[in-house]
Amino acid sequence: MRLNSVIGHNFGTYRDFRFDLSSGDSAFIGGENRDTHTIDSNGSGKSLLIDAIVWCPFDMTVRGFSKDTVIGLFDDHTFVTEEWLDDDERIIEITRYRNHPTFKNEVVLKIDGTDSSKITTIKDLGTNEQIVKVLGIDGISFLHSIAFSKSRQSICDAKENERRKLLGHILNTGRVDYGLKNARKDRKALEKQIHQLELLYETTRTEYIGTKKRIEDIDQTIRDEERQNSMQGRLRARAYKKYKMRRGTIKVQIKYKNIETLRYRRIIKEYDSVSARLESLESKASSLRSKYNEVNDKFEAATDLLKASERTLNDYKKKVDTKCPACKQRIPFEHLKDSIKRFEKIRRDLVSDLKDLEPRRQRLIEKYNKVAVQIERAESKIDRNIKSDYRYCEHEVGRLHEELEAPFEFNESKSNIEALHYKRSALKKAKKLLKMKRNEIKQKLDKTRVQFSIAEFWVDGFGNKGIKTYIINGVLDFLQERANEYLRHLTDGYITMAFESEKQLKTSERVVDKLLLNVKTGKRPFKPYHICSRGEQARVWLAMELALNNIIRSRIDLALVDEAFDGIDPTGINRVMKLLANESDKHQIICISHNDNVKKLFHKKYTVIMEKDESRLVAA
Repeated sequence: MRLNSVIGHNFGTYRDFRFDLSSGDSAFIGGENRDTHTIDSNGSGKSLLIDAIVWCPFDMTVRGFSKDTVIGLFDDHTFVTEEWLDDDERIIEITRYRNHPTFKNEVVLKIDGTDSSKITTIKDLGTNEQIVKVLGIDGISFLHSIAFSKSRQSICDAKENERRKLLGHILNTGRVDYGLKNARKDRKALEKQIHQLELLYETTRTEYIGTKKRIEDIDQTIRDEERQNSMQGRLRARAYKKYKMRRGTIKVQIKYKNIETLRYRRIIKEYDSVSARLESLESKASSLRSKYNEVNDKFEAATDLLKASERTLNDYKKKVDTKCPACKQRIPFEHLKDSIKRFEKIRRDLVSDLKDLEPRRQRLIEKYNKVAVQIERAESKIDRNIKSDYRYCEHEVGRLHEELEAPFEFNESKSNIEALHYKRSALKKAKKLLKMKRNEIKQKLDKTRVQFSIAEFWVDGFGNKGIKTYIINGVLDFLQERANEYLRHLTDGYITMAFESEKQLKTSERVVDKLLLNVKTGKRPFKPYHICSRGEQARVWLAMELALNNIIRSRIDLALVDEAFDGIDPTGINRVMKLLANESDKHQIICISHNDNVKKLFHKKYTVIMEKDESRLVAA
């Protein structure tokens, strides 16, 4: 793939430029600064052309300009268009805009005039990724395999502790960082998963052990229940046998007590009957006694009145009537005599009745006393024997009934054992499931730990001490060998270089990874690159760049050489050009230099003229 043309607008100090390379010939670009004669060709804008060639496809420059620095002073936006011709004779057109009023900061890729978004094989990629795919090279590799410029940082000019990092950058070992990032992400996720699985495993294991212990406790409880039931069964059998033996005796006792109770009740009934009759007689006698007393009182009153009347009659013979001493009413004397007679008759009748009642009352009293004695004897006997024995019998019967009902507790205990067996069965199923779950978690945990160890391996492998170091250390021998071959061609073996990948610190005697570049001239010992002369540095730098170019192979037939011959004599320049053309397989060379000896080697020449702060590219 080769570059046909480059067109730019408002790029740096260029208002507009067109660089035609369709012939495929190499070209020399010189410079002329007409604004000042003191710096000759410097500052004319030659290197800006190489920056534009790199910026258009990759949005970067050799000298590392920031985003808007490429915009010049002649307009408010800039763009660069490149046309490439690939191996299939397809025309690749790339245009990159910056701050454009229509296209903003877009980049447009066309293949044979067709928008790349319509190309089936690459339409799913972003435009920048499409450019890398079409050109077959990324920006970093382009810089270090196409642009031979001291304006960018190289391994030779870098510090000791930066050379290894820069070499990794040139070799694009940054791609390993994606693996490192993914490995770290996987490791973190697996570590979290392992932690969760360990917690779940421990929880399941604890539940399994707890379930197992509960089953053992239930087994022990069942054994205890069965042993207790067996013992209680024997005790209940003995109690039941004893109950059957005593039940007959108790029934006889109860029957005897019932007979005594009937006798007691009969005596009580007889006692109640006599008491009732006695109470009736007592009531009747009391009634008669009351009537007698009443009549007797009236009789005595009448007698007293009669005696008083008789006394007053003697005193008052002429008087017919007299007063009652009680009520003070006048009573006829004759009437008073009749009353006295009547009352005497009633009293005599009452006295006669009382005399008739008295024997009967005496007989009842005697009978009552006799019955009372019998009652007292019966009560004494009942209190002493029947009542206490009857209560004892009731207590014994109740107690034996309780003992008789005790065997039913055996069935309840059986029910408890059945419930325990059911619970034990359920726990066994749960235990089996927990065991299966535990084994599954254990297998998953072991598998995850294996994956975690693999992720850890790749974290170390993709780390600074892993693949990167392996690649860099593996490439160093090749670079050293190839660079020394180029140095033998450039200096006839006068200059030799060597890498030293480790350095021992003087203070701590610790060995650190530092890429040292030492140069040997003639038979003198090796010395660091940075204290070499300018010419020695130029030759070592060029040999190293050519050696790197052997590593980064591309399909692009182009070499951008920017001021790479400072410090090299004409003979060395001829050898350098031959190496660039032959060893790097770059037949189209765009060389920027102010050295006239270099200019003589090219047939096609251009000049960049700086005038009034504007650069113009003209054919020489």
